Amino acid sequence: MWFSGVHPARQYDRLIQALGIADDKVHRMSNDLAMLHLGGAVLPPGGLLQLAGRGMANDPGWLINETRETMRALAEHGPFNLINVELREYDEPTSGPRIGVGAQGVSGDQHYATSTMLRRR
Repeated sequence: MWFSGVHPARQYDRLIQALGIADDKVHRMSNDLAMLHLGGAVLPPGGLLQLAGRGMANDPGWLINETRETMRALAEHGPFNLINVELREYDEPTSGPRIGVGAQGVSGDQHYATSTMLRRR
């Protein structure tokens, strides 16, 4: 699943409020758990699931470790083993229709796409 669409404005959505999801991190984790559940239901043993997201960091090692530990913990709730986590640098668009990560011009952090590969047990 690619770019799940977790955005700070979602906290004002009635469904998200009814589910008790109060912040972006919990929302992202809830969405990732749903994808692990769906992937576990449709993928055969050995099947691969890729979850991609976006993040910002001055230290890419920190972002890889944070993503790896979060996904390892979430994978314990489903039939998956973590294979690897990779980052790819990218630049956010500055004009036209866009939903960006972070506030434009506020952070000097590099933007990354995070790619997490998991294998169904």
